Amino acid sequence: MKLKFIFLVYLLQILSINVFAQESDVKTLIRSPLLGNCITCHQFPGEAGKQGNFAPSLIGVGKKYNLDQLKQWISDARVLNPNTLMPPFGSINGLSQPMVNQPVLTIEQINKIALELKTYN
Repeated sequence: MKLKFIFLVYLLQILSINVFAQESDVKTLIRSPLLGNCITCHQFPGEAGKQGNFAPSLIGVGKKYNLDQLKQWISDARVLNPNTLMPPFGSINGLSQPMVNQPVLTIEQINKIALELKTYN
């Protein structure tokens, strides 16, 4: 019973995040479990706390790729690397069971994240 209560509190905290009101904040896009959630798999420059190490670090990614390439990686990395484990945040093409019939991120959100990544030199 206590575990159910803790889960319910956690769920309410997640749902109470007003993601859409803060969607212009690129850090929210990067950190939010409901949106990009990039920080779960990637390491970011200047970020404190828990960061992922499953995927490549994004430190210096702005030097490695141009803006269009960064947008493509975020939108659908399968175009650049068919064997990638990175989910397609801007596409549902080729997914057998998408939870909703729309991409996780909008084009505007992808552009904001890509512009942020471009500053990681």
